[in-house]
Amino acid sequence: MLLKEVSKRVRPLTKRLESYQKIKEQPESGLHEGSIRPVANIHILEKSLNDIKKLLTTFPDSEIKSSLLKWTEEETGFIKKTKEEFRYKFGNELKELLEKDGLALKGQLPVLRAGLYTLKLDFELGFAGFYWGPEIQTIKAKIPLSVQEIYNTLHNFNQQIKKKAAALPDFLKNLHQAYQRFTSFNNIPYGNKVLLIDLLSELVLISQPASFRADPAKEKFREYSRIQFSYDLYCLRQTAGQASSLRLSVATFDATTDKTKSIWVPDNEQGDGTYYSYITFEEKK
Repeated sequence: MLLKEVSKRVRPLTKRLESYQKIKEQPESGLHEGSIRPVANIHILEKSLNDIKKLLTTFPDSEIKSSLLKWTEEETGFIKKTKEEFRYKFGNELKELLEKDGLALKGQLPVLRAGLYTLKLDFELGFAGFYWGPEIQTIKAKIPLSVQEIYNTLHNFNQQIKKKAAALPDFLKNLHQAYQRFTSFNNIPYGNKVLLIDLLSELVLISQPASFRADPAKEKFREYSRIQFSYDLYCLRQTAGQASSLRLSVATFDATTDKTKSIWVPDNEQGDGTYYSYITFEEKK
């Protein structure tokens, strides 16, 4: 009976030990030589070690159990040290990668700013949150806490938002058309203020290709996000004279907490910004 009981407990423990070793030996793909171990792997490793510890609590007292308990203490120390090293080196490695994109990394862990974006790092759970502006809107909630993965996510999104940015004359034309459509449909006199967010749905319709208007199928739909709208407004505001007839009204404090009444627009590439509520186009004299 004793042998059967020991055998029953040994099998799952052996599987956990083998799994732990595989995780620990997993190659660190995608990182340059000498780079730190991704904390995402360390947290998986830590969870695996905790599972082993739980199995050992029901394992019969023996020399093997004592050896394994000593081993778990050593591995706990290894994991703690690796986490500390990661936290120390994380910022420097990410800064080095982002500098290639012309983005300066600022702030103090666990909250970092990179251009128009914010990163919040959770070293306990092993994830990073990626946000537009100073945590205005979530872009991606859970990125594994790997320098390379975080860089790839930020780099790809930054490239995408700039690639999708409309040419300024076209954007101004579409924005004006959206304003005219909304004021006309709602019997609002031209020149009156209109909530910026009310024009977003009009811009989505205007930006659709002819094929979508002819057959509004999902695969033909062209997305135009709130973040893209925010970025396009930022680009427009950087070019004095392009929109001389356009006026944006700064949002009241209460309106800044309501996404239906305001939209955050960057002021510069360092991530400062302003909330705006209304837009109007003045008659040209």
